Amino acid sequence: MNQPGQSPNSTTNVVPQVFGPSPQRGQTEPEKPSRRPRVVEYGLVAVMAGTLGIMAVPNLTPKVSNMEGLAKLTQLQYQVDYYRGALEEYRAEHHVWPGYGPGRAGAWLHGAPSGVNFKRQMTLWSDEWGNVGQPILGSRELGPYLELGLPKNPINGLESVRLLLESEPFPEAADGTTGWYYKPATGELRPNCKGASVVSGEPYYSL
Repeated sequence: MNQPGQSPNSTTNVVPQVFGPSPQRGQTEPEKPSRRPRVVEYGLVAVMAGTLGIMAVPNLTPKVSNMEGLAKLTQLQYQVDYYRGALEEYRAEHHVWPGYGPGRAGAWLHGAPSGVNFKRQMTLWSDEWGNVGQPILGSRELGPYLELGLPKNPINGLESVRLLLESEPFPEAADGTTGWYYKPATGELRPNCKGASVVSGEPYYSL
């Protein structure tokens, strides 16, 4: 039995999944309380202000002449931080990383992860056990954590996500076939895009 804060022990062989884009919601959902601003949203303002300040003062950027590359790097870093912040918020309120099947009240046992679970849990509201849909009597309404849908990778324009199995390591390099890599067992997210930072020279994949 898993305790709160521990990753579920998923032993079922699950075929790695790729999913996206998000389906359009045609049904009216229950009215939700106003969402509080997330720290990453304040961070975007700081990142944009910093970037504009650097671009406006040439002496501060003697090694960065590719302003378009700098803008792409800034956009990607924001999306990565925004995405990871949403994952952390889900885990804090559900005691498990998103993607796993709904658990049972008082048991903390969850089903195998899937792309469908991940997308619904992140873009719709859910109860504390990860069930998405009509509220259950006595349960709390949580989320959504990505209200505008799954974020696109600004480098390759893809929002699709490749889920990695618990025993599956991250690839050594990005292949650019999806927008993101995500491992539900650890909550780790990486941008799956080729290219490198114009500032540090490090690959985008290592952000």
